Amino acid sequence: MGKGASALSGFAISTLMFGLMFGIAATSAGLSRLEALTMSALVFSGSVQFASLEVWNHPAPLVTILISSILISSRNILLGLVLIGQFPGRDGFWRILSMSFLTDPNAITTLKLAQSNDTHTNRIAYMLGGGFILHISWMVGTFCGLTFTDLFGHSQIQAMRFSGVLVMSTLMVLFAKGNTKNAFLWIVSGLCAAILTIFQVHSYLIMPSCVLAGVLAFFYKLNTSRESQGKLP
Repeated sequence: MGKGASALSGFAISTLMFGLMFGIAATSAGLSRLEALTMSALVFSGSVQFASLEVWNHPAPLVTILISSILISSRNILLGLVLIGQFPGRDGFWRILSMSFLTDPNAITTLKLAQSNDTHTNRIAYMLGGGFILHISWMVGTFCGLTFTDLFGHSQIQAMRFSGVLVMSTLMVLFAKGNTKNAFLWIVSGLCAAILTIFQVHSYLIMPSCVLAGVLAFFYKLNTSRESQGKLP
């Protein structure tokens, strides 16, 4: 776990800063300290939590929050596709546990580890360690944001408008730079996000549309690869 935590330590600073902004925004939206900290501990998804704040009322619109959370988190389908087969010899329990701490940078570093042919590092422990350090950073950032809200003021953060294109474009750059094997999937998804944003498609539809485009690109590349292998003498 220590190796994974060390590999993700550079991302921990940015995670802490996003947690800080969430703490400020949560207070501005009317969440109590306990509600905000509980959300960060159990949800552990910045894009989902920021989006939830936009519709937060008392009582909370649970159905709306649930639907928007599923749509925003649908990109994890793509992450799941590219992580297939990266945990050989591990049963379902450990895979599910590691997915509980799945983050975008965590997935990228785990894939890089797999491509390095490192057979000595436990990939489950590696992912858990990286996810754990990011979770701690997120919780600390949230706590600091809640504590120092009066110093920063009550700011309203609109997370949904550009969340789809920002998330998918960031993933496109990260994967295309360090993971050429799966670059095509992320490039298609990122371009889809940019095009839909230009045509002002509703923000809730951008993420699932990008996921669909990415899934189609994944199976297209898989089918093309199999055909090319079949033509080899």
